[in-house]
Amino acid sequence: MLRPFSGFVMLTDFFMPPSGGAATAGQLCALPANAIAVACRDDRFRRLVRWLGLARCQGAEGAFTCRVADMPGVFGLACEEVCSSGCTQQARFGIYYFPHADEQLCDAMRLDAAVLTQHTAYAARVRGFATDPDFAGLFRTGTLDVLYGSVPAAFGLRLVAENRLRIRCDAGLYSEETGWVVEPGGLEEDLPALLLSRRIYDVLGAALSACLQEAPVFFSRTEYGCGLRHRLADGSVRLDERAEGADAGRRTGELLVWGNAGSLTADIDTGPKPGAEVLSYVACTDCNVQKGNMPEEVAAAPCWVAHDLESEACGRMHPVLNDRRPALVVVSGFLGSGKTTFLNNCIEYHRARERFVAVIQNEMGATGVDGHLLGDSASVLALDEGCVCCTLAGSLAAGVRDLTARFNPQVILLETTGLANPLNLLEEMGSLRELVRLECMVTVVDAANGISTLSDSEVARDQIRGADVVVCNKCDVAGPQAVAALKDAVQGLNPRAMIHTTEFGSVHPALFMDAGEGRSGSGLMPAVPAAHADHRHEGYGAVRFFMPRPVSREQLRQAVQQCPGQPFRIKGIVTSAGQDEGLRESLLVQHVAGRTDFELLGGFEGKPFVVVIGKNLDDEALYSHWQRLGATRE
Repeated sequence: MLRPFSGFVMLTDFFMPPSGGAATAGQLCALPANAIAVACRDDRFRRLVRWLGLARCQGAEGAFTCRVADMPGVFGLACEEVCSSGCTQQARFGIYYFPHADEQLCDAMRLDAAVLTQHTAYAARVRGFATDPDFAGLFRTGTLDVLYGSVPAAFGLRLVAENRLRIRCDAGLYSEETGWVVEPGGLEEDLPALLLSRRIYDVLGAALSACLQEAPVFFSRTEYGCGLRHRLADGSVRLDERAEGADAGRRTGELLVWGNAGSLTADIDTGPKPGAEVLSYVACTDCNVQKGNMPEEVAAAPCWVAHDLESEACGRMHPVLNDRRPALVVVSGFLGSGKTTFLNNCIEYHRARERFVAVIQNEMGATGVDGHLLGDSASVLALDEGCVCCTLAGSLAAGVRDLTARFNPQVILLETTGLANPLNLLEEMGSLRELVRLECMVTVVDAANGISTLSDSEVARDQIRGADVVVCNKCDVAGPQAVAALKDAVQGLNPRAMIHTTEFGSVHPALFMDAGEGRSGSGLMPAVPAAHADHRHEGYGAVRFFMPRPVSREQLRQAVQQCPGQPFRIKGIVTSAGQDEGLRESLLVQHVAGRTDFELLGGFEGKPFVVVIGKNLDDEALYSHWQRLGATRE
């Protein structure tokens, strides 16, 4: 019998009754999602378990979907029943894994499940899996039991899953078009169910350790036979429980306990099944968990260190947590793609999580505009009068040192000019490794004009080639065919990049933050030739004029739309003459892809200006055009 620890106090108020009494069914159903949510308040925990995010399912108590960085698909957890035995209460959850449609794991699944992953409604059905049992059952990988003993307090997590989910197709599966899909007697399904289930089991175990501020005190594992499923000629699936030898399936059960393990295990079935093999067992009589007899994958689980992320043991097992450098995200994209809007969404995401964000903005032209488009929730460093990928090469490291010294940010967002070739940043990126953690390269593409831009510009193509993540933006403006064509073009230029389609630059940052760890050389430092095109080789440039005189919106609109040379983008801050006598307002001007926008801007105290960006610009023709509105060169 295990002895309770003297002086042991479990911190359970985050999801259980403060009195320490019995839990309600709702509290037990919500425990996994609540524990993970509380643990994820610490960024180090998120990095420890490589967490991306969680979404609760509507209409099903305690059900949610979630993602982790090392798996392309989506996990699901759904509460099935709540019961009690003695002083122990138990909530049983089904574990599900829904692979990405392009994931190789689809080939290892049963055929009816693999076909569903290719349907257009697949993503929507995954989000509502908990209310669609016929669909969800095809993707179930295991069972998770949450155990709670109130007197004295104890928690347990029990995982039960088949080592490999297998279906033998006795008659085989034949297609007139492709021949034998599954040979007679071959395996239609051969899925590593235990490995998949343990991934979410490890996350929840670590979350409980983090919330309770204690490591588990008890672990056991058993393994026993579970027969083999057969696909019959009529399409049905039958379980043969008498299968033996190589045909026999194996099921594994693992149990972790926190708190008073003796009282909890007395109320639950922890003994071996008939014919079971007890593979490992650990029992602790003090707070120093002895893991010498554990399987390697269990001893390395994050639950043993998540309660003390500052400990030496945690640093040894998970060196990434010792890395206190700020994360650097490089945001690239051609002129007018929506980089600044995307950037604002990223800033808001991190601000909501109380993370300090610093922004380095680089714009074509001697005077920047985009810094005025950002909110006041970030510190902005502007690198103007050139491009960080060519004429300003070498200034980036100095800017990063300045920001880290002055503000100690947790995240640095680098927005390059729309004409920047990120591949020309590779050498300088190498010099930044001591200052920042190179997170990922994000390239934003205007879906409406993306195909023509990629066709015309080698720089735009290199922006795709150098990306870890490609955001196809403004899909509300482009039609479905244009979006599909752009995705195909991006895939052809960079088959390893994650592709997201969106409107108004809205992509959840958790989909790319912390996703780049362990991918050295894949994005920011690819193996590519040393020389790359830049905007100077392609004839791109920028011309700036000062605008000392107030102008009306209509005058400004005509000047922008009739500007000679068909520039790619016009931006600036001018003084607008209002309808009322003497009223003067600072007006932000943005013109790209034929769209002109004006926005009132408060607090601008500099000299009003306009910057024209384009290819093979005629400076004199531009000056003559803008001089009609009082433009000057200086």
